[in-house]
Amino acid sequence: MTKVAFVSVNRSYKDSMSIDELRIHASRFWGMTLAKALSAERLVALYRAPRSKETKPVAVWRVWGAYRVDGTSYGRYNKKRIAFDLGEQLPILEQYSLDTPLRSGCRVVEIEDLEDLQPPREDWI
Repeated sequence: MTKVAFVSVNRSYKDSMSIDELRIHASRFWGMTLAKALSAERLVALYRAPRSKETKPVAVWRVWGAYRVDGTSYGRYNKKRIAFDLGEQLPILEQYSLDTPLRSGCRVVEIEDLEDLQPPREDWI
């Protein structure tokens, strides 16, 4: 089982954006615990076009880590939002279709039958 973080980029996604611009929007200010974010091995950015019922993955990255973001909070107890430290871009796989709704724009889900990621090469770090 592989844990995958799904995040909505509905408010920020544009067809004209570069993958680096999308990475910035997908990586930060999510309302989930740090432990939950750190459990994810991959992050999938999801987008639903206006007047469409289908949500599609638009990009996937390896998750290298996560951290709390100062000055941002969510929930009744003002928990700090988190940001992901994203690695290399990965291919979009059909297993990344998500049938369950996102909570506050994000969710971590366990997915079976995903190939294990190889450890990062030294020149990526």
